[in-house]
Amino acid sequence: STGVQQIKVKLSNQGRETLTSTTIGWMANNGTQGSYNWTGSLAPGSTTDVNVGTIDVKPATAYSISSWTKNPNAKVDCNPINDTTSTPLMYSKLCGVYTIGGSNPNFRTIGEATDFLNKAGISCAVTLRIRNGTYNEQVTIDSVGGASHSNLITIESESGDSSKVTMSTAGYVSGFRHTLKLNGTKHIRIKNISIAKYGSRDFYYGLEISGNAYDVKINNCQFNMLDAIGIYLSDQADSIYINNNFLSGNTLGTSNQHGYGIFDQSAGKIILQNNIITSFYYSGIYLSKKFARIGGNKIEKCRYGIDVYTSVEAQIINNVIQSNETGLRLSGTGQIVSNNKIEFKNRYGIDANVRKSIISNNWIYNQFNTDQNTTAAVRMLNCDSVKLLNNAMHLQVSESNTNGLIIERGRKLWIENNIVSMKQTGLPVSILNVASELIANRNVYYSSYLS
Repeated sequence: STGVQQIKVKLSNQGRETLTSTTIGWMANNGTQGSYNWTGSLAPGSTTDVNVGTIDVKPATAYSISSWTKNPNAKVDCNPINDTTSTPLMYSKLCGVYTIGGSNPNFRTIGEATDFLNKAGISCAVTLRIRNGTYNEQVTIDSVGGASHSNLITIESESGDSSKVTMSTAGYVSGFRHTLKLNGTKHIRIKNISIAKYGSRDFYYGLEISGNAYDVKINNCQFNMLDAIGIYLSDQADSIYINNNFLSGNTLGTSNQHGYGIFDQSAGKIILQNNIITSFYYSGIYLSKKFARIGGNKIEKCRYGIDVYTSVEAQIINNVIQSNETGLRLSGTGQIVSNNKIEFKNRYGIDANVRKSIISNNWIYNQFNTDQNTTAAVRMLNCDSVKLLNNAMHLQVSESNTNGLIIERGRKLWIENNIVSMKQTGLPVSILNVASELIANRNVYYSSYLS
């Protein structure tokens, strides 16, 4: 705790006579000193606690205290080797607002601040405000003692401008892949900063959230990547909110061969809203586990817009997607895909292999086709208990082997109130080996190929 604190030492009699008096000296951080004249009766081999003085503990300060004895029983100590002891570094808990960098800061670097945070913990809500500049640092924040729903940790730029504060690393640093890592961190907010990572393969990360991290919110940040993943989620991270961020996968404008915008390896509940994700070689968003809500995002210039792999209960609603290959790749159970605008160039607008799912009210179209072999606005492959309702599928460019909708195998399919339009050639619908229970009502099909 901060403020005036008692210094207590444990006095031990290591001699052969009863100790009746001694002088106890102490010093804090090689500076503040004091002494205390003790009297009493302490048998050989016995100990007693003694309050020797006070120290004014300052916030955001580490302390080491040394203490020693002299003149036992008003005599010269014949064995002074065991007279002195020191504490390890002790950290006062953080509470309130602290500055990083710039003139007269509380902490010179982000790493210095987060290292102290990890060791000290907090006693009330804490805000770390980073002053303008580029910080070439790799930072890890662990589970911080004292953090809670009411005692939040906030890390933000002091100016409120994400472009004015950048954390940046390139490649491996000390054997680790991240620029910023939240390792089991709970109840933390990251706001209005930029994070950069310049890698050479997929599994470098701008931000890594792992180790059962919980209640994490990332807002209004920029992620400037090159051959790296913007945000990587793993190890059962849960209740993760990523909103209003900008993620770019090709910051330097060079040939980009790797990277994902947001990659979920095994997280719990994830909310991704109102982000702009652009120019990643693979997927703008890749999901592989539990519940996710993806809404209001703009995803462009990625090979796959959103890639859902074995996820349960993903809600993909009101997104704008422009993909270099496939807009949405879907698998798993309980997916809801609704009110999205999907532009794709090659392959598929939506490629679905799902169960107990609804795909409704989406606008799916292509602008041009560079892959003349396999293209469809929607492909339903091995789908089970799936509803395709009220979608508009419009292929402006097509070939004779292009399809508006492909239904291949599967069972219990409801295809209703959709519009499938082929401006040039190709078939509006191709149905291959549907096992059972296909219902197709009130759909509109058009192709100049058939007119």
